[in-house]
Amino acid sequence: MPEKNNSLAPGLGTFLNLVRFENTLFAGFSVLLSGVLSGDLTGWQPEYFRGFFVIVCLAMGVFAVNDYYDFRIDKANKRYERPLVREELAGKTAFGIGMGFLLASALLSLTLASKAAGFVLMSIPFFFLYSHSLKKYFLVKNIIAAYGFSFGIIFGSLLSDPEIEPIILFFAVITFIVALAFEIMIDIADVPGDLRFGIRTLAVCRSKSSAAKLSVTLYAGIILLDPLPFFVNMDPRLYRDWFFLALILIPVLSYLFLCRALLRDQSAKKILDLRKKTLTIMQLGSLTYLTGVLI
Repeated sequence: MPEKNNSLAPGLGTFLNLVRFENTLFAGFSVLLSGVLSGDLTGWQPEYFRGFFVIVCLAMGVFAVNDYYDFRIDKANKRYERPLVREELAGKTAFGIGMGFLLASALLSLTLASKAAGFVLMSIPFFFLYSHSLKKYFLVKNIIAAYGFSFGIIFGSLLSDPEIEPIILFFAVITFIVALAFEIMIDIADVPGDLRFGIRTLAVCRSKSSAAKLSVTLYAGIILLDPLPFFVNMDPRLYRDWFFLALILIPVLSYLFLCRALLRDQSAKKILDLRKKTLTIMQLGSLTYLTGVLI
């Protein structure tokens, strides 16, 4: 584990980098998005304010703890965007930050409805074990990480009532599928470190090409599923809404170009570039659904 830098107080930039601040904000946004999609969030509702911070703290904690356990792998893969690899803070400091945020998430969740709180409290040990050891098992790493992407959607729907609406279930499913494709894809860039430290990803166990093809297959599923609420009445705000259909074609076409690029080039540099683009497309898709139900 990383111990060279004994700093106890990382700078703001290092801290934001450690907890993936932009990604954690997007995780928090998914809670609000879920509330709007389900129709439960219609104005100022304190439970959604608290729920937002529960998910932000949870995501920050998971990212920091994961970086602590992934230090040797990240170093082998030359992931210099990670502050531990750059030796900007001590491993124990990162671990302490992560555990502190996980504890904060657990305590904040106790102020929420019982099912929402239970969902968080049940998942925190699960996410910790993912960072600690579960990611070594074939495809388990990808499945748990994809579950993390859809976690906020389900959680947001449970904040005001225990019912999970059809549009929420559908959106959680497509989020899981695209996140699974994303996770399988980014593993391609980490083959050297994963191979060295026994992380059994598809790219390691089969080939980079196999991982790319499965990822593209899953992205193709999203291309078909993304516009489905226009054709199937799972939510009247999106059904036969031509404005929504026009907007959703933007991420759909973006996924098509993404698939083409992934099949052509599986170099680490290209995968890291596609990683950024995929996150942007995912965010664009979420905003499209939000715009569709609001306008």
